[in-house]
Amino acid sequence: MTRPRSRALALFDADEAGREPLPAAIRSAVIEATGRHAQALRFEQLMARLQQAPGEQDRWLFARALSGSRDPALARRVLALSLQAELPNNIGPWLPGMVGRSPARPPRRGQGAMQQMPAQRRRRPASICTTSSSMALSSGCDRSSAVQWS
Repeated sequence: MTRPRSRALALFDADEAGREPLPAAIRSAVIEATGRHAQALRFEQLMARLQQAPGEQDRWLFARALSGSRDPALARRVLALSLQAELPNNIGPWLPGMVGRSPARPPRRGQGAMQQMPAQRRRRPASICTTSSSMALSSGCDRSSAVQWS
């Protein structure tokens, strides 16, 4: 009997090669298992599927699969992807949280999600910063990026 992980990867590979489509009943489980155990090639295939996904449900499915990778280098690539404008606005901003909450990677001691994110993502965008008293500084904005509301 084959192990569930190797069976899921074999089903994904058959679907990717066009030999046999994934059965609808187990499609999401196979894709998420593939993301969790992905090496570089399968990761690239999932990344391509995310960027070409025709619908909202598929985009979220591939985003969950990519963010669940056990490989720290691949997880960093997902975080970097969240900073690019290639993804729809409703998916990109959620990727860092999805990576941070993934059960595939328990948090390291002394490292929260903010330390694992790229530096560009740590500071809030200027469009949501405000100069009303100390709120700007306490919300992660710095004085140079704060916007004066009229």
